[in-house]
Amino acid sequence: MPKIDGQYEQYVTVTGDVVCKNEKVFEGVPIDFVVLYDKLVEIRIMKLSEKPSLVDWAESIYGKNQNKPTSFYDTKPNAAWVWDNTNASISYSVLSDENLLLESIIIQSVKHAKYFSMFAKEQEGE
Repeated sequence: MPKIDGQYEQYVTVTGDVVCKNEKVFEGVPIDFVVLYDKLVEIRIMKLSEKPSLVDWAESIYGKNQNKPTSFYDTKPNAAWVWDNTNASISYSVLSDENLLLESIIIQSVKHAKYFSMFAKEQEGE
């Protein structure tokens, strides 16, 4: 991977239709892949929808979070939480406006967590 401004980082955005053809939840949804030091370290997904759907997908892959904030179950949910499994740390949020929800998921690799620290130190000039 080429160095960018002296840093080893790369961001690749691909539509969900391309990388997850069999998952309807990703149709037309941009998926950002974050690569540090030639390792995929993070996946970011944001989606506008009428009802929460990304959370169902994430829990089917990474396990259910039993301690969701009560505001998640509101008619117009505004909630955020984080949960971990052996391979990933998952951050989920949902925000409501008048008609739609904005869901966001960030999935970070536990195995590659050291690369976040290395990159942060580089950014700080250490």
